[in-house]
Amino acid sequence: MGSKLLPVVDGVSYLVHPQSLLKVVEPTGSELIPVILLPIVDSILSVEDPLQLINRFADVDDVYSPSFAHTALIRSSTDKGFIEVLGKFEASGHFSAVYCVSPNSSQGYLPPDPYFLCDDGVHQAYRLYEDPLDSFIFGVIPDDVLNPKRYTALNLFSPSGLWENIAVPSRLYASRTSKTPLAGAHMGIKDIFRLEGT
Repeated sequence: MGSKLLPVVDGVSYLVHPQSLLKVVEPTGSELIPVILLPIVDSILSVEDPLQLINRFADVDDVYSPSFAHTALIRSSTDKGFIEVLGKFEASGHFSAVYCVSPNSSQGYLPPDPYFLCDDGVHQAYRLYEDPLDSFIFGVIPDDVLNPKRYTALNLFSPSGLWENIAVPSRLYASRTSKTPLAGAHMGIKDIFRLEGT
């Protein structure tokens, strides 16, 4: 998936980051599938707790769109009880499809949030916003979303071709801590500063 993929979900334009973060167990093909990643504990009694988490996304995340919740991507910390949890999700009737991440996946924790499935991989979703005020020279995305030290400039234009599109990641991809107090914040960098890779 080397080229930029720009799907439209619920009338909203997105950019799919080319970096695959996880592999799914089932083959997904090359079609883009919007999904919600849900880390699941083995002691889950019902699907209601994950559904409450999904409902919270609409309140706090501008990247989330309701169509992401049609497909669940579940990830369990262990193999124990995983089949039972998978069965509960499939039987709930809340999802049109349920995929699972291999429990042996080497990737560490990824936050629950909207992603795209493509070519059996999980990719971050970036919402595209038009910049009709020309506030930005260009948007950027990190080359490596797990270790963002170098960035790629994007030259994406709105469907009309008049305005630059700015790619915005989900606020939930990053958690604020005392070491990362600006995690999840959306901001611009003045053009007098050099951002590596641009």
